[in-house]
Amino acid sequence: MTVTIRAIQDSDIPVLWKLEENMWTNDNTPNANQQLSFDAYEKSQKDREILVAANDDSLLGFISYKNPTTMSSHSRQWELGIGVAEEAQGQGIGKKLIAAVIEKARQQNIGKLSLRVMDSNPRARKSYEALGFVREAHYKNEFWINNHWVDDYHYAYYLEDTL
Repeated sequence: MTVTIRAIQDSDIPVLWKLEENMWTNDNTPNANQQLSFDAYEKSQKDREILVAANDDSLLGFISYKNPTTMSSHSRQWELGIGVAEEAQGQGIGKKLIAAVIEKARQQNIGKLSLRVMDSNPRARKSYEALGFVREAHYKNEFWINNHWVDDYHYAYYLEDTL
């Protein structure tokens, strides 16, 4: 399967909406039950920078990136959001998306990439660690989901030229 990583196109938004509608569970996001209407989703995408993983038939995943705030002191850091379709997991799609955003970050003089991952998603945590992300913070009892507490972790990837 040939996978292409590219910038999102307007025609991808309906497909990405459906993909995200089916991808999120209480194990991988604290807001799984907060689905947006298509109009609200489309509007929310206007503020996101997104790369998608696609083959000839479909979108397989995405990675979004943005500065954490509008403060100039955050201008060299990106927060990431990533999702891979269930049927594409375990095929290196997430790894390709991370590699693409790292390359883009290098080109734009970004020094730090960060993301959060819930304790209930150990496979993702292990994958990020294997890709060189380090755990910076542990948020104990961060979310109340399905009548129990779920911890959350903050991970960071430091680009080599910033060390």
